[in-house]
Amino acid sequence: MEIELTAEESAAVQAALRSHLEELRSEIHHTDDRGFKRDLQQTRDSLASAVAKLDEACNETELRDENGVSIVRVVSVWLAAD
Repeated sequence: MEIELTAEESAAVQAALRSHLEELRSEIHHTDDRGFKRDLQQTRDSLASAVAKLDEACNETELRDENGVSIVRVVSVWLAAD
């Protein structure tokens, strides 16, 4: 299945990722449980890696929409259904 996000949707997803990343950093700092802290750190590292890849792709892409905004096509995403 292929989906396409509008510029507004994409900006909202990017903002949510960055916000959650900041929240994780704070939660890691305030967590005493070693196992939980390790899990949070792993999540933080994975999320930071994804954000970095998206940033790099935005900086390197030559694709632009009608307003000149960078377009990045995400080839695959694994979603875990709850």
